[in-house]
Amino acid sequence: MFKLEIENKEYTFEVHRRSIKKAEENGITLGGTGFGATYDMFYIGLVKHQPKISVNKAYDLYDALVDEGEYNPSEVMELIAKEFEDAFKKLDNPNPKKKIIRG
Repeated sequence: MFKLEIENKEYTFEVHRRSIKKAEENGITLGGTGFGATYDMFYIGLVKHQPKISVNKAYDLYDALVDEGEYNPSEVMELIAKEFEDAFKKLDNPNPKKKIIRG
């Protein structure tokens, strides 16, 4: 999780399974390439902590992040990629606390 201030407002960014599900409900799927994928990943990261944010607002915020020059877009993308990596690692837990009992 990380925070960004864009247009004088603080936004919390975190990728979570439910964020991905909500994005899918709004027509966004993972697996795109180029700028479109960047915008979509930005929306996915914002929606957990800003659940009422629209896709277009998230896209506008990404544009503002780049245009304002407050942050290095490459550095932000590295943080976004790390968030996705961490979210998917949780799905492959090699040391679960409990074992499934099969009957």
